[in-house]
Amino acid sequence: MGRYIGTYNRSLDAKKRLQLPAKLADVMPSRFFMLRGFDGCIAVYEESEYEKLLSRIEPMLYEGPSNYKFIRKMMSSVRELEVDSHGRVSLGEEVVAKYNLGSTVMVLGMIDHFEIWDPTKYDEYANDEEESYEEAAERAAKRNG
Repeated sequence: MGRYIGTYNRSLDAKKRLQLPAKLADVMPSRFFMLRGFDGCIAVYEESEYEKLLSRIEPMLYEGPSNYKFIRKMMSSVRELEVDSHGRVSLGEEVVAKYNLGSTVMVLGMIDHFEIWDPTKYDEYANDEEESYEEAAERAAKRNG
């Protein structure tokens, strides 16, 4: 299992392939699972972390219509990404259009996965915080005991 850290600006090539940053993870897996993330990004998990995510989500499946709707939307967005011999993954035209990605994307490490953002969208998200970094850290610490 990799630990994904750092922020990287990357260009998509003409075939909508993304060169994964070598520094993103200690060992780059041969495939990933891409799905709809939160706040307009793409979330990308290696297989073991994707399986952990599914094991956390599965018990929620029949706990009500809102959970079912969330899981349906999440699962309909899942795509498998193969890493080629040059460390690239093909996002494809459909995904690039759906997430309004331009020729440059931002890759953001999120510990157990990484996210792919349109840089402008991420800047809007980061600058539209309702609470400060410190307030968010304090709230998270209280929630986690």
